[in-house]
Amino acid sequence: MTRVGSRQLAQISVVMFTLAAISCGGGGSGGATPPTPSPSGNPAPTVSSVSPWTINAGASAPNITVSGNNFVAGAVVNLDAIQLATQFVSSAQLTASVPSSTQILAGTHAITVTNPPPGGGTSSTAAQLTIAPTLAAVAPDAATVGSVVSVTVFGADVNTPANNVLTFTQTGRKFTVKGSGATASGSGVSVSVTVPVGLVPATAASSIAAPATLSASINSTPTGNSLPFEVQPPSHALTISPGSAEQGTTLSVALAGSFTAFGSSTSLSSDDLGLGLSNIVIRAPDFITATLAIAGAVPAGHHVLTVTSGSTPVAFDFVVLPASTAAVTLSGLSVTSAAPLAPMTITGSGFTGSGQTNSSLIIHYSFGTATADFPAAAKSDTELDTLVPGLLDPPTGSLYIGPVNVQVVVNGKPSNTLTFSMLVP
Repeated sequence: MTRVGSRQLAQISVVMFTLAAISCGGGGSGGATPPTPSPSGNPAPTVSSVSPWTINAGASAPNITVSGNNFVAGAVVNLDAIQLATQFVSSAQLTASVPSSTQILAGTHAITVTNPPPGGGTSSTAAQLTIAPTLAAVAPDAATVGSVVSVTVFGADVNTPANNVLTFTQTGRKFTVKGSGATASGSGVSVSVTVPVGLVPATAASSIAAPATLSASINSTPTGNSLPFEVQPPSHALTISPGSAEQGTTLSVALAGSFTAFGSSTSLSSDDLGLGLSNIVIRAPDFITATLAIAGAVPAGHHVLTVTSGSTPVAFDFVVLPASTAAVTLSGLSVTSAAPLAPMTITGSGFTGSGQTNSSLIIHYSFGTATADFPAAAKSDTELDTLVPGLLDPPTGSLYIGPVNVQVVVNGKPSNTLTFSMLVP
């Protein structure tokens, strides 16, 4: 038997220890490589909603709450490309403060969230936050049609004035104008606006003569508020006669007032293509007549006739009445001949316009080559009391003497004709 020395035993022990280590996976290239743990990273966030979903421009740093998933400490809320001061609440909620919203244009903006690295990144989903423009002031807050007023708006667009649209509303009627000359004004924007033609002074004898309100739409986003605005009467206030007529009628209208600058530049227009104006004649510096043809399709209700002399427009409220089948007929005059200021009773039917509200009645006189119209009020549907007017003969400028034809025109609808003789007073 061969004896093993102590040195040999030590060598054998080393070999056996190495084999054991290899069989246990402790080293060597012949076994499986152990997995390498991945570095720790933040998840990508998702956004589901924002509350409130609309704020008013000009508000003092309003807070918004953003809801979603996978938010981590250090996450930041973004308004478009603007990073907002953000507070971490939970993995599903963040709050953020919107700085001076007057620095951000009114409109709809994207709200996203960015998680910090490692990993992280910006959410692929976004919530929508609407910043509504706010009207701060209008100066002056009372003006005539055609005047220019300055409106201060939070959230308005200085660089694209066409996006600044302002609306005057009066008794349901809306007049929209574009702002101009937008300039920075404190924390807001000052926009110049011309008070639109069609607004009726609050002092006018009209059912639409009520205080107006001013609102705006900036970048197609309506304001969250409105401001009161008073339409003042022009210094050259006018009257229109008659003030109403039925659909499908043609009549002569007279516009009178304290104008001093009627001339070739004077024009007369309407707010509906179905209201045709012709035969416009300047009778005097303060008196215009015209023929108004009302198409049958013109909507019944209040309409606007506008006189423009130079750069000064003046609006009149004119009422189009529903067409009536009732005829206006004359059956008799209480006089066959009379001098000016003599009492005269006209009898017939249809004088009250079938009881329509805003009915107008005109006595139309034609004599020689001239005509004259006088507003009147019927005593009843069949009787009208008046005084014989003094009529001037245009060629001579003296009182007319001779035959006079009489018609009664109710809501633009003329009657048949009766005649009497004008006598020397």
